[in-house]
Parts: sequence; C-alpha cells; structure tokens
Amino acid sequence: MKPLQWLALAGLTALTCNPLLAQTSARTPEEQKTLDRATEFYTNIIGKLKVEQFKDYVAPTFIEHHPGVDGNLDSLVAYFTAVRQKNPNGMPPEKVLVSLVDRDLVALVVVRGKHIDKKDPSKSYLKLGVEVMRFKDGKQVEHWDEEANLTDDAKVASLLGSAQSTLR
Repeated sequence: MKPLQWLALAGLTALTCNPLLAQTSARTPEEQKTLDRATEFYTNIIGKLKVEQFKDYVAPTFIEHHPGVDGNLDSLVAYFTAVRQKNPNGMPPEKVLVSLVDRDLVALVVVRGKHIDKKDPSKSYLKLGVEVMRFKDGKQVEHWDEEANLTDDAKVASLLGSAQSTLR
C-alpha cells in the first residue's frame, strides 16, 4: 500500500472509530469559508464537470500533482474537458465522508462508489479517494489526490458504518 493510502486510511479509521479524536477546536471563519469553497468546487464544479467555471475556483498559478494531468490550470481544464466529452451528464455522485480544514489546507475523504472487479465479476470493492487542496485568496493553488480499493466487507463496514448500505 502506498504511504498516502496508508495515511488516508489510518486517518479515516481514527476519525470514524474514535469520536474523541474527531472532536477539534472550532474552525475560524476563514477556515469555514475555505472548506465551503473546496466542497463546492469538488461536488458541484468537478462533479458536474462545469469546466467553464474552473477559473472562478482555481488560481492561474495552480499546481496539480495528479500524474494524469500536466500540472497547471490549462492542463486541468483540458483534462476535465475530455472527461466531460465521455460523461456529458457529469460524474457519478461521490459521498464526502470526512472533511478537514487546517488554515489553507482542505482534505476530503470521498466514497467513489462500489465497483465490480473486471477480472472476477463475483467480487466487488469500494473505492475511496482522498482529495487534498491548498487555497490562497479563496482559490485553489495546489491539489493532491490518492485512491484506495477496499475489498474486505468487514473493513468497509467498520470504516463507513451505515454509509456502505447507501452504495448498494
């Protein structure tokens, strides 16, 4: 397992299995604004592939760390324009399980859905994603992401509780 996958799953486990760890100090108004902006961008702009609105949410100096995208705003727009051509009605909805904000950094842990194993259709897995974004002046300036496939139903149930049943 990649280090970022391990870290994401360990953090998710800690937050969902230990309510004392999930309690944090109150967010500042600026942190709440940043979190709202990140969630809006992720669910309504990326999710609905509103590529023409990217420049309202993403700074011109944006740096993308996803290996499939060259690393700047123009590449991000080109990437999601191609995705929109294949998915004109938008992306399948993703459930945000955990959202964290610390100053200018936001992390979203999302369920990307239940997937059937292409090699063995009798097996399925739950795909989780971690989106980490850095903001400056209300716009995203940097992004990292990682995915993990959970195949053990007991592990999925312990991490997600009743959220798993909404994906069936």
